[in-house]
Amino acid sequence: MRCSTAIAATLFGLAGLSGFVPPVGARAASEPAGQEVWLGEDLAVTYLARVEGDWLVVEARHEPGWHTYAMDNPERAEQASDRSTTEAELPTVITPSPEIVLGGPWLQTDPIDLSDPEILWYTWGFEDRSFFAARVERTEPGAWVAVNAQACTDKLCAMVEDLRVPVLTSSAQSIDPATLVGVRGLDDAPTEPTGVRERFVEFGDWFQRALDIECSGQVPAARLVKIMAPGVDRPRQLNWVLALDVDEDGFLEPGEVGRGLWSNLDYQVERRMVGDVDGDALLSPREYSLFVPDPGAETSADGVSEMQDRYFSDLDSNGDRQVSRDEIVENFAAGYVSRHWAHMVVFHLGRADADGDGAVDLEELAGAVEDAGGSAAPSVLEDWFKAVAPNAPGLRIVPSESLTAVLTEAGATAQGREPLEAPLRSLLSPDCPAR
Repeated sequence: MRCSTAIAATLFGLAGLSGFVPPVGARAASEPAGQEVWLGEDLAVTYLARVEGDWLVVEARHEPGWHTYAMDNPERAEQASDRSTTEAELPTVITPSPEIVLGGPWLQTDPIDLSDPEILWYTWGFEDRSFFAARVERTEPGAWVAVNAQACTDKLCAMVEDLRVPVLTSSAQSIDPATLVGVRGLDDAPTEPTGVRERFVEFGDWFQRALDIECSGQVPAARLVKIMAPGVDRPRQLNWVLALDVDEDGFLEPGEVGRGLWSNLDYQVERRMVGDVDGDALLSPREYSLFVPDPGAETSADGVSEMQDRYFSDLDSNGDRQVSRDEIVENFAAGYVSRHWAHMVVFHLGRADADGDGAVDLEELAGAVEDAGGSAAPSVLEDWFKAVAPNAPGLRIVPSESLTAVLTEAGATAQGREPLEAPLRSLLSPDCPAR
């Protein structure tokens, strides 16, 4: 279908798509459970995933009249058009969960040519059954893959967004990898800025320990949901918070939060990089705007609204009017840390509310810090109150969403977090010597 990403996004706003299924443990099965993608009352495509020997295999079963697009569709379009067009159908993107370690690049069914050169439209995709496969070094229980794609007929398109497909194991071979072809431009996995992953996962592990107030080595998933407060009106956020509990036992064990936070960040980055329709590994303002629809807004000559340009500029750290994957990773990692740190501080402040009146005063906070094995001079705690709630009456503060917002802004950098964290360190980091 000749359907630009902008048109597809509009259709997506009018019609439904896929559902979310929490991750499940890998288990032997001759036929994995498929995840279906619907547009209204029409089934478009079903995805299945399994480990077959040394290979992770993802299968797409298209209904008659439906097709999806190649993993390297933008690269193929660029080569065929000699850059005479900068738009292409969204490619299929498959992101393994943290329980899966790949040992090689993706292969795919040889795509069919769906192009129409007369109107300079170039696109490649799949009909009927298609396969994607990559060598796998390791897989653990709870494995899944997230599929992002675009499913179309000759008239309509539906977005496949964050479709989590459980990965099962199979003794059968559904496809011979030797019959598949390589993916252009995707031979090398993208790399993140040096040290970002390590620092981010380290923060996630510390975040998990900070919430283990019982010193049991695990955190109830319900506590994490309460702290991160995704809200009943935000089911996707609730789902991914619950999905941090990869073994689905109701508790977060050491490592699960750190790995889960990174997995979600990595997925969010890859979603945005799908907009790289010209395949240069950079997002222009126009490419990024396709991810941030702003219906009815006035746009510049480049087709970008003021809101879209503001979001783009927030990511464009060096001001060159191009956004790289590294810039998105660094921006999102900093944002995740500041938000989750703020949620964690507010949670522990709530524990200091000894009389249960919904607010914490200087005496209560000093007592909570001392009970946790620390100490802080009254003047230091007074300065802390004035820093986080300068307009609050007296030395009294209410743990709330507004306080979370203040702390998120103040804690945007390590330098900003340190003075706010230091007086409360014993309260924020429960003393569990046995761990």
